[in-house]
This record gives sequence, C-alpha cells and structure tokens, in this order.
Amino acid sequence: MEARFGSAYKPLLHFFLEEVEIESLAAVHVIYPTHCACSENRFRQETYPLAGILLGARLTFEPAAEGPLTYTVVLMRKDGGITKHSFFVPNREHLGLDGERTLSPTGWIKVEDDSAGERRETDFEALFEAAIQAITLHDWGQRSPFFEELNIRVRLPHAEQPLEVGEETISMLEAMHEDLFFSLNEFFQTFKRNAEREIGERSRAKVFLRFATPSPFLLFE
Repeated sequence: MEARFGSAYKPLLHFFLEEVEIESLAAVHVIYPTHCACSENRFRQETYPLAGILLGARLTFEPAAEGPLTYTVVLMRKDGGITKHSFFVPNREHLGLDGERTLSPTGWIKVEDDSAGERRETDFEALFEAAIQAITLHDWGQRSPFFEELNIRVRLPHAEQPLEVGEETISMLEAMHEDLFFSLNEFFQTFKRNAEREIGERSRAKVFLRFATPSPFLLFE
C-alpha cells in the first residue's frame, strides 16, 4: 500500500516547505478559498508566514468564489516555467460555543485520489473537545468570580518546527493554546453575562493570559 500524508494545519505553508523548490521561484499567486462560516480572509491569514520563506519571490493573493475548500497555487519560476497546483483544505463545519456556524481544521482520508473522502477526528480535536466539555459542563455557580484560577495543562506529541523567519515556528502546542484560550474566553464572557442577568449584577469581566513551558497555562479571572 502506498500512503501519502499531509498537514491539515497550515496546509499551504506545508505544501511549500515539503514539495516546492523555493530557490527556483520568481513569483507565486495564491487563490485561497472562502466560506460563509468564517471571515473572508481566514484562509489567507493561515498562509502566514509564507511571504517570509519565499526568498524574495513576489507573492500575490486572490479570493476564490465560495465553493470547494481548495487552494489553487500558480508557481512562476525564474527559468520561465509555470505550474499550477490545487489541493483540498480539510475542514469541518459545526456550531461553536456561541451557537454560530464555524469551520475548524480536521483529519481527512481518501482511499483513492479521485474520491471525496471522509472526515476522521484527529487526536488534537479529541483533546480539545475533552477540555471544552470538562469546563463548559462544570457547575460554576451563579456569582463571579467563578474561580481564582483556571489552569489547563496540555501535552501533545508534536515537535516544534522552526522556520527560517525570525523566531517563527510551526507549533501545534501554540495552536492548541490559542484554540482553548479564545474558545473559553468566549464561553466565560457569555456565562458571566447570563449569570449577571439572573442575579442583577453588573461588573466587567477580566481575562488574563500567561504562557508556561512546556505546556500552555491559561489563567482566567
């Protein structure tokens, strides 16, 4: 059996790191997907820091009409050659903690190249959902502050991948940190507002964030 593996996290960046001879490029044109369940430039932002690894090659972007979640990349080489590449961006549409539709990267498997394939939950997603479920289903009471500190420690078997752009790295740990922080910040802001409406209180919620090594450390107040 022949199997090919790709990254669902920053897939365009990994395409360039793993499959493109960057030194040969003169220019790159990226047509990125759009979807009504996310901001128009979501998939353009996910290409960061692509410009920094292109060694001076000109980079341009163009939004695609809403449709399949596919990047199309046109590579223009210094010798005049032009190649075009298209690849699927695995995401699932679901409801966020705020009840709104959202898109999240997910695992995907195809048995044949021409098949649509199907979603497969990743370990990253399962860990994130377990943390969210444990916290959102907990009985926090009705009066804030609901706790003194909320500490979440996560260990992931992923090595940091340094990039030759300043101190940038591809970090699944940092991605998990951001996902947990912003999702739980949203949850507690909404939870606090609902609790205050019930008991007639009004105060401003505060959220603090700190990093710890080697695991993310989230502190909410």
